[in-house]
Amino acid sequence: MDCTGILEILDCVRPNSGDLDLPDFGEARTHLDGCESCRHEFESRQQFDRAVAAVAQDFEVPSGLQESLLSVLAAESAGGAHATTPAKLAEGQLETQATDTSRRGRLRNRLSLAVLVCTAAIALLITNWPKEPEQFSVDSLLVRATADPAQVLLLEEYSGIVAAVPRSFGHKRLGIDKTTYGEDLDGDSTHDVAMTRFSFDSPGHGVVTGVIVAVPNSRVTALPAAKVFSLASQLYPSPSDFGAAAVVWTEGDTVYLCFVPRRYAPALEAMQRELRGVAA
Repeated sequence: MDCTGILEILDCVRPNSGDLDLPDFGEARTHLDGCESCRHEFESRQQFDRAVAAVAQDFEVPSGLQESLLSVLAAESAGGAHATTPAKLAEGQLETQATDTSRRGRLRNRLSLAVLVCTAAIALLITNWPKEPEQFSVDSLLVRATADPAQVLLLEEYSGIVAAVPRSFGHKRLGIDKTTYGEDLDGDSTHDVAMTRFSFDSPGHGVVTGVIVAVPNSRVTALPAAKVFSLASQLYPSPSDFGAAAVVWTEGDTVYLCFVPRRYAPALEAMQRELRGVAA
């Protein structure tokens, strides 16, 4: 028998078993003793089978998958058992064909099981592999975060724990909404930022309504240099759906963005001056 036939027979040897010592594999054992190429290939296939077995043992079969595997194996077995045989074959030919059919059936079954288990395992790994949270640049946050006070009211209430209002944000003419809203910026159905509305009664500009946005430091690629609201430089996000003036600073474990309509940028400057010296 040539190498191809020997390897086909050896594919029926289960890993970590005594199958190779069985009489049925006598010819194959003799061949392996004298064929280095087949010995190497046989060991490679055994290693693959052991790896599949290890995955199968550690793999928690999801609901419905076990039934699917058993159905495939049953269909494969049924196909082998009902193979059409010419009626006039000699008895020896019938026995040989039955052996070959059984061997091919077992090989197909093992390959089917290996493919299904590996495919299911890979699919679950991809689905459940922990994803690193997306990080945002300050420029990205200035453009993507909701800066329009009217639009903030349309968002869901915030479900996280970050403080939406910085401790340094306190003044007799400064009012803070009690509701905190959340926004999903990276499409994973969780709130990446917390925000709330505020109003400031500016002597020179009347009542100005703005938005405070809070982002955990870990989600920002380069933290702002300013550590106090009153010392942060004004920024003008562009492009932006809402024309805004903004300041950005870091306080504790949180990056804060303060937005007001761009036409009220002077009022934001006045607000920064009045809050200067407030302890964080």
